[in-house]
Amino acid sequence: MRITELAEYAKEAYGIEHTEECARVPCRCVLRDPRTGRRVASLIRERDGRTGREIERCTIRCGRPSALLCEKPYVTHPIPGYDIDWAAVEFTDETERSVVVRLFDRAMALCGDMYTVVLDTLRGAQGASSSDTPLPYFGRASGMPAPTVPERIAQMRRLYVYGSESLESRAENFRRQAAFMKDYEDEYPWPGEWTRAYPTYHDLTTRQLRGYFSWRTRARKGEFLPISPSAAYIYVFELLNGIGAGTPSDALEKLLAFERGYVDKGYGDVWMRDRLHSWMLALSVVNGLPQEEAREFAGRELTEQDLAVEALRTAQEQTDEAVYLALARFGGAALARSPVPAKDMQRCARLFASAWRHAAAEYEKGGRDLFTLCFSEPSFRPWYPFTDAVYRGGEDRRDRVYELDPVRTYRCSGGRWEVSSYERLYFDTKLLKSFLREADRVFRLYLKTGRPLKPDREASWATPFARKACEEDTLYLIELSRPRVTIDVSLLDGIRQDALVTQSSLLVPEEEELALPGTAVPEAAVDPASAPRAPDATGTCLALEPAYEAILRELLRGGDAAGTASSLHVMPSIAADAINDALYGAIGDTAVECDGNSLCLVPDYADDVARILGGEE
Repeated sequence: MRITELAEYAKEAYGIEHTEECARVPCRCVLRDPRTGRRVASLIRERDGRTGREIERCTIRCGRPSALLCEKPYVTHPIPGYDIDWAAVEFTDETERSVVVRLFDRAMALCGDMYTVVLDTLRGAQGASSSDTPLPYFGRASGMPAPTVPERIAQMRRLYVYGSESLESRAENFRRQAAFMKDYEDEYPWPGEWTRAYPTYHDLTTRQLRGYFSWRTRARKGEFLPISPSAAYIYVFELLNGIGAGTPSDALEKLLAFERGYVDKGYGDVWMRDRLHSWMLALSVVNGLPQEEAREFAGRELTEQDLAVEALRTAQEQTDEAVYLALARFGGAALARSPVPAKDMQRCARLFASAWRHAAAEYEKGGRDLFTLCFSEPSFRPWYPFTDAVYRGGEDRRDRVYELDPVRTYRCSGGRWEVSSYERLYFDTKLLKSFLREADRVFRLYLKTGRPLKPDREASWATPFARKACEEDTLYLIELSRPRVTIDVSLLDGIRQDALVTQSSLLVPEEEELALPGTAVPEAAVDPASAPRAPDATGTCLALEPAYEAILRELLRGGDAAGTASSLHVMPSIAADAINDALYGAIGDTAVECDGNSLCLVPDYADDVARILGGEE
């Protein structure tokens, strides 16, 4: 947690604006209770004179921290100049948001803990009396009568066990009281705004409790009315703990209904939807609900990242488009600006996917392949399912494994949860971007598009894989240009049957007698008119596409065959191969040669080509 997050929480939860109040320390801000004006916390940002590192810390008037909080290394005794009611907190990567928020909530509770006190009548010697002096009370609005306390609520309050202030103890008390009040209904208006971190029944007044249970009564019937987000969180915590739901699937359905009826209408705070999805994912994992449902709550960013990593890990089994989109996701803006995809997206995907497949299969450094070098290896780390929620779990301690997707797995061992996945924190995006830039450089030259990029010596290891992709693309285009003959094998049986019927109809009894064993059968007379004709004297039947025939005629005339090929959008090398294949049966040798972009006709075969095309010798 960072110091700015505490300032944002104070503003969002309590409407506190920080103020600069110390001229000697420019980076010191003070947070004051807007009701009493009392100082709640001081936020300090300064630079360590010895190390030069910037330090963020704060002091909070929270009373004596509990034993649990004192165990945190970042919560220490007050710094000089503060009494024992203050605690110091240092903000580092290890500082837990829940702990700091809890301390701040305690500080706000202490600042507002003021009651109406009437001083006793003091009479002087002359009998004069001083008037009663009421001190302000900030809890309940003046002029509002105290509500009647229903017996069920009174019994529920007596179930609270005082002692530890830990979140686990609060969750245990909440679950006990929620189970007792699971069927309670009321009809009482919600009294107004109320904000509290980790809210429970114990934090509500009688008026607020009755207003909440009245709201819950309608919510269970599908009618979600506006209410303070902190109170709405209590409803969510009930469902997470199985209160008001028969099964985990039922709880999940009711949480979805809450999202549609309350969050979608804009009633919640800015974090509510993200927190709700995180808790619904945890509910699905812990209770083994179907993965298809759980993935909906994992978040779009997380889901797309997992899919992209899986596409690159199993690139040999994926489509070209899937591999390219995965590379583009991690490739940054440079790949998006490349002219290669703008020229031909399908060909671009084929080239980049082919280069990655070759590199992933052949490149190795330090005993690790390219995928592992770029994305590291997954490892299990602790996972806390219901962070920031008032949740009492742990009854089901059996070992189990839950695979959310091919690259993200959760497991429970001895009641402790862990998650294994590819974490972006450990991705070597520099290596991946180096590979993509070199591939982009080679592909620009191959496709003759865009501005040429300068070679990078450190990325030269990727050059052979990009060139292999270009070679494969050339062979693919050549194969694609060859004429295709399609034979429907399913019709062969019908042709055979028709032939047998024709053969039977042509046989006559006399011929059958002549066909007896030991006798000679006269040869059938051949009708000269039905005999196959010899090739036309003007040429030979040539199976050549019109574009290639036009190029061949231009070569025969001695014209610009390369220009003809360019106007017909035909690559010279592909045109030469197609023409030679068509002429090989008649000439038996290579008739057209290709040198780069230029085409030429072998002079020795000019007469043969002219005759084949129907011209004069």
